[in-house]
Amino acid sequence: LPEGNYIGNMDDLVHHSKHVIFQSFEKYRSNQLGISFNGGKDSMVLLHLLKLSVEDYNASDQPQLVSLAEITAFYLLAENSFDEVTEFTKQVCVKYGINLFIVSGQSMKQSLQTIKDKHPNIKALYMGVRNSDPHGGIYTSLMKHY
Repeated sequence: LPEGNYIGNMDDLVHHSKHVIFQSFEKYRSNQLGISFNGGKDSMVLLHLLKLSVEDYNASDQPQLVSLAEITAFYLLAENSFDEVTEFTKQVCVKYGINLFIVSGQSMKQSLQTIKDKHPNIKALYMGVRNSDPHGGIYTSLMKHY
């Protein structure tokens, strides 16, 4: 990723993000992809980038089309989640035409195991992580699946 002034490099960041998403489209079928989505700013940006990437990828005469409707959104519902946020998350998924699977009251590790058990077809999961998040700097753009 470009370093320095992120506002000045916004086009580069969007281009890089879409490139990574395109790589996942070339490696996996739509129904093998999932997105961690909680209705927050970061995951909203990621979902919108995913939607734009699907549109651009399908318009670029690719041999295999990608369907946003076949990608599953996973919402890790904490015990202290606000009902309004949960409702917003559901509404956004309906608006974007994406399936929503809610995992309730588990740790991140347990939630990922539940996703793996209940959706064995999922091979890759998009997760929005900032470099400034705790442990955020250790992630690469396209990590191996678990």
